[in-house]
Amino acid sequence: MVCLAERQRSTGMLTLGAAFALTLVASLRTGSAPAALPPASVCLAEPHDVTPAPQTSDCPAAVRAQLHLASAQDVFCIAGNFMAPGYFVHATYNTTETWERYGIVAGDGHVLLAMNDRPQLREMSWLTADLDGDGRDEIVATASNCGEVSIDIMAIRNDTLAVTSQRIPVDHGSSGCELAGIALVGREIWIRDAIYRLDRGWLVFAGSTRDR
Repeated sequence: MVCLAERQRSTGMLTLGAAFALTLVASLRTGSAPAALPPASVCLAEPHDVTPAPQTSDCPAAVRAQLHLASAQDVFCIAGNFMAPGYFVHATYNTTETWERYGIVAGDGHVLLAMNDRPQLREMSWLTADLDGDGRDEIVATASNCGEVSIDIMAIRNDTLAVTSQRIPVDHGSSGCELAGIALVGREIWIRDAIYRLDRGWLVFAGSTRDR
């Protein structure tokens, strides 16, 4: 199991979630949204075996160069298998507000998927994993808030990254506000005791960890 959590600016390491604002709904969606997502209720159990590529600030110079940002901040890369082996590269920059730029670049600097820009509403945790079993990794971004988990799934569709954004409700917990534990287990995402799988670009409820 890998717990997904917020990315800290000062260290670039992953830590368990923090409170965040409303998620950005990206411009391109695929499929139809599920009618309802049941809330999760119980903290996630012990780790399971999965090792996605870690988020790292050590991007190859040829990859960083494709950002074309004179004052890039918080640059990080995640290795993955996309149309070919490469890196999901991400950085932020400031105009009148903070924006983020991301794309997919091969290790030699060849652009596999062109850069995208969007306003950054909050920091998120990122990793890559093949959630739908098609041999190409999806990019997963998560943020845990009091009462909900926000998840962006980026999947390669033709020559672009199709993005679906979902907010999954979770119980506050008896102590007032317990941030939900999020885990990647094989091709599934576990949020407390609820299991979700990717279906046509969307996460759909697939049962409870208590039934495993």
